[in-house]
Amino acid sequence: MIEQYLTLFVVSRIITITIETCVLFFITKIFRKSQKLNNRRILLTGILASTITLPVLRFVLPNLFQNYDNFVIFGEIFVTIAEIFIIKFLLNISRRKAIIASIICNVVSFVLGLFII
Repeated sequence: MIEQYLTLFVVSRIITITIETCVLFFITKIFRKSQKLNNRRILLTGILASTITLPVLRFVLPNLFQNYDNFVIFGEIFVTIAEIFIIKFLLNISRRKAIIASIICNVVSFVLGLFII
C-alpha cells in the first residue's frame, strides 16, 4: 500500500514538474520581451516550486481535511500562492507576472493531471 502511494507520488512529481516547467518556459517567453530570463533559472524555478509544494500537497494537507473537495480546493490555492512567492523570488519578476505564471502553471497542471492520472 505505501509502496503504491510512493510510486504514485514519484510519477505525479515527474509529471507535475514536467508540465509546470514547460508552461513556465512558455509564459516566460512572453515576459522575455521586457526582461532577460535565464533558461537555467527558469528550469530551476519550475523544479524547485513543484519540489517544495507537492510533498505538502500530497502528505501534509490530506491529514487536515475530512472532505476531499475542500482538500483539493484549499490545496490548489495553497500551492498556487506558495509558488507565486517562489517564482517571484527566483525569477526576480513583478508580483503580477508571478501571479499570472503560478495560476496558469497550476491550472494547466491540475487539468492535465485529471486526464493523466
